[in-house]
Amino acid sequence: MSEIFRITIEADFGGGGTTGVFEAFVNPDDTDEVRTGYLLEDSFNQTLSILRGLLEEGEADRKGVHLDLGGGQHAVSLTAEVNSGPTPDSDGGVLQWGSSADPEQFDATTATGATALQKTQIFQHYARVGGSDSLTPATLEYGEYTTDGVLEPLDVVFETPKFERQSSDKYRFSGTFVETVDLSRALDGSKQTEG
Repeated sequence: MSEIFRITIEADFGGGGTTGVFEAFVNPDDTDEVRTGYLLEDSFNQTLSILRGLLEEGEADRKGVHLDLGGGQHAVSLTAEVNSGPTPDSDGGVLQWGSSADPEQFDATTATGATALQKTQIFQHYARVGGSDSLTPATLEYGEYTTDGVLEPLDVVFETPKFERQSSDKYRFSGTFVETVDLSRALDGSKQTEG
């Protein structure tokens, strides 16, 4: 099981698509949750009266009625440090930050060996330009949610990716990645079945 968090963002900076891979997160701390989205509305009075009729005689009827119609969300929150310079992996390689794993390369799409400030700005550049939604989701890999794991990588959208300065060489990243449907795949699949 991998302890590396890998976020992949596709962005078009004007010269075609660029893939940014962000995995140089240090001391990650994560929360994995399923936010339930039960449907509970007083406007379903007729349905509620039918359901109330199913209660046994003498049973308290001050209980909620919950219908899980696919509501809710799977979300992974991450906090981690982002440090200056190349971040080594467990095999002695370098963890990537942007479009290249080369720590000597620095430009508007990559910052693998750059300062913590430059890394934060390159990540936010991808988040601003590439964005993420159901037509162009980002990909999150960690633990068993990887191509080598027993679960598929997650298609995600961002909730408030934020960097807070801790020192001149360190920022604290926090953000939430909400699993989403990749509509581009769904649309491609529907076109193939129509054809």
